[in-house]
Amino acid sequence: MSIEKDDPKLTAYVLGELPAPEAEQIARAIAADPALQWLVGEMERTQLELLKAFGKEEEKLLPRQKAAIMRVARETSRGHKNRQLASHRNAGFNVWTWPLAVAAMVIATLFIVFLFPAPEGGNGQRTVATNGAKPIRDEFVAVDRQGKAMDVIGLPLTAGNRSLPRIIESIRSRRSLPVKTDVRIEELLNAFPLDVKRSVAVWQGCSLGVETLQCPWSPSGTLVLIKIRAAKDHASRVSLEYRSNQESVISNRLLGYDVEENKRIRRPMPQDMAAGSEVLLALWVESRNQDLGELVWSVDDSPAPEVSLFGDHQTEVSADSRFASLICAFGLWLRDEHAHLLDDALVLGLARQVAADSLVPDRYDFLELVDQAVKARDK
Repeated sequence: MSIEKDDPKLTAYVLGELPAPEAEQIARAIAADPALQWLVGEMERTQLELLKAFGKEEEKLLPRQKAAIMRVARETSRGHKNRQLASHRNAGFNVWTWPLAVAAMVIATLFIVFLFPAPEGGNGQRTVATNGAKPIRDEFVAVDRQGKAMDVIGLPLTAGNRSLPRIIESIRSRRSLPVKTDVRIEELLNAFPLDVKRSVAVWQGCSLGVETLQCPWSPSGTLVLIKIRAAKDHASRVSLEYRSNQESVISNRLLGYDVEENKRIRRPMPQDMAAGSEVLLALWVESRNQDLGELVWSVDDSPAPEVSLFGDHQTEVSADSRFASLICAFGLWLRDEHAHLLDDALVLGLARQVAADSLVPDRYDFLELVDQAVKARDK
């Protein structure tokens, strides 16, 4: 899909007015065009400035982010009654109030952005303006020892268990946020019995489950949840790697591992998994289309059939995967990563989306922990 910079659909996308399928098409077109990425960034910065001008400094979510949350919240509420969490805001969670006057002013002033060309990179190509940060491609693509781009990420098959207790100790006992090094997203994911059910492959007694969903903090991104289980009755030697489709994938990151750790990831050697053991992993993939690549795995040196990955944002998301996406967002928020995409309003909104009456105690306790963390940060 090709979009011109003066296409009215671009403005509608930024204001969160497009239906979900069309918004996803626009998002993919933006992800494939650095000039459009720069333009959208300028438009969104204009929105934030107008919010400040109208006395809405506390508003941090952009309209398109609010629209995405709203769509997921509606889907979640079908057949479920949401449980209300205590909020640090007396008025409750209301991230979808967008003043009509502000929206009108955004439309009226966006033409200013079109008057300025996107910045040129040193090689003559346009680059993405990210408030001083490197473009996503530079941040997330794993590299080899020579610094060249790789299309393979080896996936570790173990996770520790110390992160959640340390976070709880810091927030509930010391009333402060934990140090960033104590926040390990892969450990948080594996602190709960979470499953993925959309696609399951079985080989030599081991199973590999995959579920994809729209990334809650990035409309053009896909969250890929991967669960691998060893055979129940014997130890297994397993190898697992993600091979991205370089023609469609713009960037990828294994959550739970920072940028430098992602850069050190190599083609994996087989790893021993104890009988009945399992691990859940999360990949954040930004792509131009639904073709994300494939998972290549083997068990006891026997290659298993490859598992294709597709960024399907239309299929209903399971409760486990929705909870896993909250964990990922909360972990990134605690580590203060990608603050321009993740703030307390978004994290609290995701918590409320999973707060159904059927929520088991350990998950509800985690939602309370999220709320307490936001209170601690606001002090």
